[in-house]
Amino acid sequence: MRVEIVRTLQALAAIEADWVGLTSHSRYFSPFQTFDWVYACCQWVEKADDLFIIAVRDGTRLIGLAPLVLCTEQFGAKSLRFIGMGISDYLTCLAEAGQEEIVLDSIMHTLLDCRQLWDSVILRDLPGSMSNLDALSTQAVAVGFHLSFPSGPSTCWELSLPSSWEEYLANLSSELRSSMERKARKLRREFAVRVEDMALSPAWKGGLQTLFDLHQERWTSKGRPGAFAEGRIQQLHRQVVAAFRTRGWVSLPVIFANDQPIAAIYLFRMWGTVYYYLSGCRTDAPWNRYSVGLQVLREAIKHAIETGATTFDFMRGAMTYKERLGAKPVENVNIVLFHSRTRYLAYKAMTIGRQVLKTKAPQPLKRVAKKLFSQGM
Repeated sequence: MRVEIVRTLQALAAIEADWVGLTSHSRYFSPFQTFDWVYACCQWVEKADDLFIIAVRDGTRLIGLAPLVLCTEQFGAKSLRFIGMGISDYLTCLAEAGQEEIVLDSIMHTLLDCRQLWDSVILRDLPGSMSNLDALSTQAVAVGFHLSFPSGPSTCWELSLPSSWEEYLANLSSELRSSMERKARKLRREFAVRVEDMALSPAWKGGLQTLFDLHQERWTSKGRPGAFAEGRIQQLHRQVVAAFRTRGWVSLPVIFANDQPIAAIYLFRMWGTVYYYLSGCRTDAPWNRYSVGLQVLREAIKHAIETGATTFDFMRGAMTYKERLGAKPVENVNIVLFHSRTRYLAYKAMTIGRQVLKTKAPQPLKRVAKKLFSQGM
């Protein structure tokens, strides 16, 4: 086995073909482990000088990856974390099928050898459906790391798709089924409605901008910033969509009523799963009477079923509508590694302190605690 550490964008670009080949031979990967996603994150949201991507090779063949980046945390502590944390719903290492144990062992020993560079390794949003989570923890302990499992894992929601739209509707509550279908008919009766997947159009950039605008309009009307408030985030997604279009991995359905865009949804599709990333819709009159946000979801689920997808993944966010639409919760897992017992104990003390201060401390002390602990370890 041979390990190399990728520290620059140029070196990252040089392993694109190997990375793409590895994803096609891995038992688990999501859109957020693809080369295109990680490279875009490195260009637009990470500091390119801080890359720390561990690549494991068997001879010349790439068999594993840990896409990490160095960060400075509270009080100057150094951490390694996954690239794209915060905007990626699932984060994990990549390993060729059958090589998972060797890859994890190589990654853990590399982290140990480079421990002078970091105080903690933050592994957040590990997919709860992964089969090798126990192996990861076991390997980490075997190497000598101290592990913490922070509370509050994020919940993702997965919908197992039946073979027909009629079967799916039959599984919904009669109230939701009646309301959703009645509003769909009413919208089509009162307007000239068409649904167009803008990812398939030469005008895809305009379709993506429509998604940005509708999403921002919806969330700013609620006093929230929205996911696309920053120009760099929009640039990241333009780059991702441009790349994913060539691989058939992205869909941007937009509902037009009398040629006016009223709702849009941003989807990824790979290996039989459709991933619902974000959406946007008009919420003003008259569109609020038609629940157009629900309508674009209806179109996405219906199309997923009709094109043979087996899973519709709503991803993160404990929202009631996901459960009402038939999705089941899957908990992501958070693990923090420490090579120093002192750092580990300090982290545990801070975690306990946060919990105590949240529930028992007087208000002035809570304000101080919030200021001190807002960034975490």
